[in-house]
Amino acid sequence: MRSLNCFLAILFCVVVGSNASAQQLPSFKPGDPVDFYSFSKWNPCVVASPINAGAYNLRCGSLELQAKADPHELRMHVTPPMGVQAAFGVEAAPAPVAMELSVGARYGTRQPRLCNRHPERFTAEEAKDVFTCDAEHEFDGKLYLVSEVSLEVGGPRPFSPALDAKKLNIDHAQLVVEILATYNNFQCSPLPASHFDNPYNRNCSEFHAKTVPGACFKSTSGDWHCVISEPAIGLMTATAKDVAPPTLVD
Repeated sequence: MRSLNCFLAILFCVVVGSNASAQQLPSFKPGDPVDFYSFSKWNPCVVASPINAGAYNLRCGSLELQAKADPHELRMHVTPPMGVQAAFGVEAAPAPVAMELSVGARYGTRQPRLCNRHPERFTAEEAKDVFTCDAEHEFDGKLYLVSEVSLEVGGPRPFSPALDAKKLNIDHAQLVVEILATYNNFQCSPLPASHFDNPYNRNCSEFHAKTVPGACFKSTSGDWHCVISEPAIGLMTATAKDVAPPTLVD
């Protein structure tokens, strides 16, 4: 009887411990690579700020998103072994860094823009370059590219909590540069495997943005970022479907 009681006590501890672990919310710090579950798939992102009101701010490419501290929505970025993926159907998100190396081939396009985020002088030309880098990214199974980018660059101003609080990882001590952006935005779908040898298919939709507001700012790590404001996304006009992707970087 004593042995049975000991066994039941151990079993109770195991069950309680398992339930407590299952309910434990994920905990991350700024800079951690994570996977964010959106549109029925895991997408690679980076944590941009500490948890606030039960949610994390994320940077996913050039997008600034928010995710609840929920293990069904947010997880540490992991790549399970292939045997585990096959046996249990575990989906592994591509690594945030490695994803950029082969993205062009999967969409039959040029590679997304890479740029210097630590220029000695932040000129209008540097702002255009950084804006293009931030605008070109892969997210939710689509590749976003831009062309004919034109920026109107304003004068620097101090950080404003009212205007800049949602800019992820922004350095409050640095000046913010307001911009107006005009450009063509291409949203491209992946090519089927049978078309990998036939690049520049008509697999994109084109949108036009004219003088939409945004800002350039420095992050706490010293990187420059130039992004349009979230409400400005709704100002884009759909211009064409089934078009070829842009072939050159402006």
